[in-house]
Amino acid sequence: MSAGSDGYGHLIRKAAVVLWAVAFLIVGAKAEAGVTVSGVPEWLEAPVKRSLEAVWKEVVQRSSPGRERVVELVAKRLFPGLDIREIRGFGEDLFVYFDTRESERLSWNVVVKKPELPGFLERPFLEDASGLETAA
Repeated sequence: MSAGSDGYGHLIRKAAVVLWAVAFLIVGAKAEAGVTVSGVPEWLEAPVKRSLEAVWKEVVQRSSPGRERVVELVAKRLFPGLDIREIRGFGEDLFVYFDTRESERLSWNVVVKKPELPGFLERPFLEDASGLETAA
């Protein structure tokens, strides 16, 4: 019976070594710098994140003091319809929490000019454009 228990003990020791190695790799791995964005509409999240990642990458490389303030100033210029509620840098990671201004609606004026289309495309275009309001 002692021979069998030695076999199990050997397997348990091997398993423990493997688990420690995996834990070391997971905990010890250095994650890349990242930007987390929240509080923006889903359709806008990816472009906001990409823009802020580009800015954050430059700011982190330069190790400038007040780097969150730099990102905040750029974000206000790039995204005037979004208010930054909170911005925090942790090492190389950045977390930006926005508030959207629901009460503030932007006024848009759009002019659609009918393009020169071959006959078979003109009809579908006019049908699609028929729902647009016309300027008075």
